[in-house]
Formats: sequence, C-alpha cells, structure tokens
Amino acid sequence: MWRCVSKIIVGPLMALLIGFPPSIACSQPAGDFDVIAQFSDSRVSLTLATHSQPSTDNRRPLGITIGLFGLESVASPARPAFVYEIGEWNQILDLWTRAKEINSDTWQIAGSVKQTGAYASTLTIGGGPGVIISIDDPAQGTLTMVLSKSEFDRFHTALLQQRDVLLGLGKNFQALQDAGKAADAATKSVEDSLRRSQELSDEMQKNLEQMEQTRKNLDQLRNLQLPPR
Repeated sequence: MWRCVSKIIVGPLMALLIGFPPSIACSQPAGDFDVIAQFSDSRVSLTLATHSQPSTDNRRPLGITIGLFGLESVASPARPAFVYEIGEWNQILDLWTRAKEINSDTWQIAGSVKQTGAYASTLTIGGGPGVIISIDDPAQGTLTMVLSKSEFDRFHTALLQQRDVLLGLGKNFQALQDAGKAADAATKSVEDSLRRSQELSDEMQKNLEQMEQTRKNLDQLRNLQLPPR
C-alpha cells in the first residue's frame, strides 16, 4: 500500500526537489522505494522507508534519496506521510532521543519538525508510557500511533538504517562492513606472518653469528703453538 501512497506524497516532493512532473497515480513510483521497518499498535501502523530517484537536474547529478514516515489505519481513510532529506535527520533523532527519555504516566510532547516545501506535513514525537508518533498531513489527514518501549531498540536501529541509506551507504552497508572486517583480518594475518618471518630472520642471523664465532674460535685453536714435549 505504501508504494501507492508514496506516489501521492513523494511524487510532488520530488517535483519540488529535482524537477520532474508530480503524479498521483496509484502505482509504484519511479526509482527505488524500500521499506526499512514497520511498527504497529492496536489501531495504527507506521512504516519507515526510503525513496531514491534519478536526477534530471545537473545540480543533483547523483539524484536524491529521501526518508519517509508513513502512518495508516484500517479504521481511517487518512494516510499521512512525512518525508525529509539527510539534513533534517538530526532533528528527527533529537526528537526521538528526547521523547524516549521522558519518564511519565502522561504523554508529553518532545517537539515537532515541519517538512520543507509546499507539501508541509508535520512530524510530532512525544513520550510517556511509550513514544507517540503523529503526522499531520494537509493532504492526507492526521494519525497518531503509540510505540511501545519493547520496540525502542528496533525503532532506533531503523532510524540509523534510514540515515545510512540517505548518506548513500544503502543496502550494501553491512556488506561493506563485513568486507572491511575481512580486510582487517587479512591485514592482521599478513602482519603476523611478517612478524614471524622477522623473528625467524633474527633467529637465523643469531645462529650465523654464533657459527661465525665458533669458526673464529677454531681458527684460534689451530693457530696455537703447542709447547714442545
């Protein structure tokens, strides 16, 4: 479903950012749309996703990737979404960090961040018995969901994954990390081999020096003038 909604929400935003015509057709948007994680309470579900779009603008030769928060409910026609670029990620992280640290039996708002551009949705995050995530979307309506404390770690991980995609690290980030670890292990193996080779070389040099000293001692013995009997 969010591939459909992203065409409605992401299309106009992309039109503003990289200059292609917006569309509200219910079909998969151009580019790569990837769901990172989904969460739900008893009424509302939250999707964290990213959307990457090739650029037709020379100012953005590598295209653009945006993050998306989407809320939906079977009991409501509202499908609000909030989209953002990497420059706004720290604001979202700050709201999340403050909200999850609120220790209260009642809900308290940590703060809000407003989407840039003409399609200005507002993302609001608060804390208390859990964390509330609310999106007020002028075009799609308003929904709020409750994230339980048991989901805090998974949500934080999803935020970091969203950031990695926006930074251009994407799906291959773990593979890059694994390759880096393998390279580190190979480097350590080579260093160990070089160190062992050096130790063997030092040992051989020491043996050669001992052999040379033994040879000198033998020469000295040969040159000794034994006293006549």
